[in-house]
Amino acid sequence: MIQRIQSLYLLIAAILTALLLKWPFAEFLIDSTVYVFKAGSIEASDGSFLLVKTLPLLILLITILGLTVVTVFLYKKRTLQMRLTIFSILLTLGIYALFYYYYNQAMSLKSLTFSYDIGLVIPLVNGILLFLAFRGIKKDDEVIKSLDRIR
Repeated sequence: MIQRIQSLYLLIAAILTALLLKWPFAEFLIDSTVYVFKAGSIEASDGSFLLVKTLPLLILLITILGLTVVTVFLYKKRTLQMRLTIFSILLTLGIYALFYYYYNQAMSLKSLTFSYDIGLVIPLVNGILLFLAFRGIKKDDEVIKSLDRIR
């Protein structure tokens, strides 16, 4: 199971998604107050004021994490593993869609300075790792099908 390269890709993607639950996506500076955009909320950096709850983003990240971990253990069901990996890739793209939504909501404020953080790059790396895992699973599936034809 773990000796397959696609399993390593899936595990690394799961670890990065778990880290993304804690790491910030971006920071906003609104009227000399720094707000941190994390998976669960946009709040002041000192924790004193909650600007917006980003619960859909948190649910999306937990879903991606769960799917990725489950996909690692479905190594005997390659077709289902490929489908869940593609679904995880699409959900990873959904992270950027939600980020864009919250970014547009924040841009409606007049005095806003915006800076990106490491958390905004992680979904891209996750998508690449999930795609590489999909290619590895597909290659294994093709090898097994070719061996079945030889028998």
